[in-house]
Amino acid sequence: MLAPPPGATVLASSPRCPVEMFAVGGHVLCLQGHPEFSAKVVPRLAEPRLAAIGAEDAARMRASLAELP
Repeated sequence: MLAPPPGATVLASSPRCPVEMFAVGGHVLCLQGHPEFSAKVVPRLAEPRLAAIGAEDAARMRASLAELP
């Protein structure tokens, strides 16, 4: 995405994707997914962020890994 929708706040960006994550108010959160990430890659990327994610969401993330190829 090159530009956020009206009223959105950009939460994450990179040189390749200027709008990787955005929020609209306190009710909508959108992010650019990476379907190329496998169940082996995701935990290594998430590990440094688990404290910020929180225990409950981290547990949901780990459980969802069973759905990845």
